[in-house]
Amino acid sequence: MPPFTATHTPRQLLEIVRAVSLHADADAPTSVTTRAWNEHRAPAGFPDAPQAFSMTKRLGVSWAQLLRAAHAPPDDALRQLRNFQADKGRKGLTLAGVFIALRQAAHRLGQTSVNRTDYVRARDLILAPSARTRHAATAARAIPALTAIDDLLKRHGLSWEQGLERAGLEPPERIVRSGLSLEEAVRAFVEDTGRLPRSRRQIFDWADHRGVALRRIDRFTEEFQRATTTVLAQRELDGLPPVEVADAGLRFESAADGSIGPQKVRHRWTRETLIAGMALAIRELGPGRQLDQRSLKQVAADRRDLPIPSYSVVYRHLQKHPDDTWDQWRREAEALSRASA
Repeated sequence: MPPFTATHTPRQLLEIVRAVSLHADADAPTSVTTRAWNEHRAPAGFPDAPQAFSMTKRLGVSWAQLLRAAHAPPDDALRQLRNFQADKGRKGLTLAGVFIALRQAAHRLGQTSVNRTDYVRARDLILAPSARTRHAATAARAIPALTAIDDLLKRHGLSWEQGLERAGLEPPERIVRSGLSLEEAVRAFVEDTGRLPRSRRQIFDWADHRGVALRRIDRFTEEFQRATTTVLAQRELDGLPPVEVADAGLRFESAADGSIGPQKVRHRWTRETLIAGMALAIRELGPGRQLDQRSLKQVAADRRDLPIPSYSVVYRHLQKHPDDTWDQWRREAEALSRASA
């Protein structure tokens, strides 16, 4: 393995934490202690890696949070880490910090005011240069996420406009229009989900879920292609990371039903149905192949006609059952598969 350097990105650090903890305890890597992790650095091929304590200080999260992020699905690990970092930053967030962040956002965009969409865009622009450096966590804490600002303003009984006024900024411009253009909707979809809409149905479902009106679209295919091209080009000019196209299974429920985000499931997953779905995956894999994160993800993608959850779904629901583990659910699924064979 190449020697560890201080320039390792947060993503690379997560990969190191993951590799060493798996070497220390392949069955329960998220339960590995800092002492065990430190002892397994060299055997795992990372003798130069810093100790666990130094890792947590550098990334600004607890050891338990760092392990959870490291063992999240690969495409979700960095987001988990950012969420943990933001949560920690939110605990120390003050009104003065909110006003500073609002002024920073306005200054970055060269404006005298910012609405919520402006703030999200400005924050992305501010954080982009440090996204792959060791200063990423510090930068993220310096300009809090929109949800943290909204939460704090609400706790102090302040509206967004009142927050701007207290920050010495002008009220946001009131735009009266019949609805968003397709380009504006695509940009908002990306900001909301971190993905590019795949289809007409996704963009309209998203708009319905968020209670957003869209302008009349006469030639959807042409306008959609033009809108996505423009949004991607603008992100590249702004130095923002590329985004992937949303999964075909991404669905949104109406905002009236109280849901809070996109729903990718056709099933109402419970602990029992998840384990039953994992048992189905084991039978699909056949003898000689063990169910793990990679194989479950593959089977779920190949057999969308069966109620088999993806690993990301299982992982998300495991967070609701802190006394359970992936290995425990896998063993129960294996037993269920044998019983029904």
